[in-house]
Amino acid sequence: MTVLHHRPLDGPWQTAFVTEIPGRPRSKANARRFTRAPQEQRAYQAANAYRDTVSQLLDLITPHTWQLGPPPPSPVDRRPIVLSVIVARTTLDATNIPKTLHDAAEGRLYHTDSSVRSATQLTVRTTVDRGSVAGFAQLPAGTALVDIAAAHTALIDRTVVTFTRQTAAS
Repeated sequence: MTVLHHRPLDGPWQTAFVTEIPGRPRSKANARRFTRAPQEQRAYQAANAYRDTVSQLLDLITPHTWQLGPPPPSPVDRRPIVLSVIVARTTLDATNIPKTLHDAAEGRLYHTDSSVRSATQLTVRTTVDRGSVAGFAQLPAGTALVDIAAAHTALIDRTVVTFTRQTAAS
């Protein structure tokens, strides 16, 4: 796998990074409606392949300072807090984008997605040059809500800047 642009981020968090996600964004959000029709099976398989690609990427680029924290059944309030931002050029609805990426991050950035306390998706609707950039940050368990909000705002800014630079370069 070719590792695309990624970098660790300094900011109001324990650790954070932003990365370009390879390939066209895929969604599993509507999987419950899939039938056995070949076209729908192909869409689901493509979403699973995308999830696997993102999982492999996260295995390669997650900073060594990233901690999974105590595994379940430990209470979620004792686990590190994870924030995510996804910016994509896509035809998908913004709310359909994060499920596949969050599934890919499970076991790599957190034990279960209950550790994700704030998630933002931003989209540029297009059929050309589809792609995405994702940012993830980790805060200590017990971080105050106002500090989570401030860190998430900073992560949105850093992720959008990376996305804008990537778009300008392509």
